[in-house]
Amino acid sequence: MFINVKQLSNLLFAFSFVCALLMLLNKTYGYRDLIQIAFLVSGGIALILGLVTSRMEAYKGDFNVLFWIGSLIMFIGFLMKMYYFPNSSYILIAGMAISAIANFYNPFQSSKDRDDELLDQ
Repeated sequence: MFINVKQLSNLLFAFSFVCALLMLLNKTYGYRDLIQIAFLVSGGIALILGLVTSRMEAYKGDFNVLFWIGSLIMFIGFLMKMYYFPNSSYILIAGMAISAIANFYNPFQSSKDRDDELLDQ
């Protein structure tokens, strides 16, 4: 069984999300430093791999700049939350909101591309 780069990126995102959730819920069971390092490493690698795979020919249609901006802001928000910066929740929520909006709308996509995606014309 081979795992391609896109699948590896998705697995690292899921692992990073679980680490972040454990830290936010304060359920680290004495391993907070290890979970922080796992979050930083897996989240950073997942962001880089996701960006690289989205730029490949096979995934070029799926590339959404707004999603990656939101993911980056969310990652920065989690970092700020880990190190107890004030108002880090606002940055975290902003990143989540931008990523959520990106799932429904991509302002960087041309109108020609939008017309091609219509099901009923």
